[in-house]
Amino acid sequence: MLRAWKRARPALRIFAIPGNDDCQTILPALEELERESLIENLHQRGTRLGDYTLVGLAFVPPTPFAIKDFERRDHTGAAPRPARIGPCVLGTTRGFEVLHDFEAYLDSHLTIEEELTGLPVSDPQRTIAVVHCPPHHTRCDVLSSGQHIGSEALRRWVERVQPLLTLHGHIHESPRASGAFCDRIGPTTIVNPGADPAGRDPHLVFINLEDLSTLEHSVYGQCQAKE
Repeated sequence: MLRAWKRARPALRIFAIPGNDDCQTILPALEELERESLIENLHQRGTRLGDYTLVGLAFVPPTPFAIKDFERRDHTGAAPRPARIGPCVLGTTRGFEVLHDFEAYLDSHLTIEEELTGLPVSDPQRTIAVVHCPPHHTRCDVLSSGQHIGSEALRRWVERVQPLLTLHGHIHESPRASGAFCDRIGPTTIVNPGADPAGRDPHLVFINLEDLSTLEHSVYGQCQAKE
């Protein structure tokens, strides 16, 4: 698919980060695709897009789900993790392996808050952050129950750094639950396209970086990001 896209539009640039349902074994695959000039992996790094800088981070706070490769503690002193659905596992080249002590695993890695400080941001007004988990308490982190489960650390980072735009996924039902696929934190525009639970209709957002006043969604139409 990627090769077909590049053949049709050789100048097309395709950026990617993993999601929390991916295993860490996807990282070598992304690196291989990058060596073939098919994608650009943004996880834990930055790159230029014209006058803008793209930075990316795949990690999410702990979830109830089994795969833990890209889960990290949100910040030091974060609320207890949610109850699990089944055992914790890590994806390896040998298949899934049970993670017997998830708390120790979290303690052995940097928090999301610490990871965010490592992203290369020199000009916030020209920075686009591609982070799988949306920031906490926005119209982009809402479960069907109405609960907000986004990252508190990311929200604080957005409030402090004030990037131009942040792009997210993770909470597929959020646009339906909140009634919007975009929001604002101060001067920063927040976007989560969501996903079709049946997988029929691609959820895409078309963005003009020179004018973020109106965004257009392939399913939901236009959305005015509000204060």
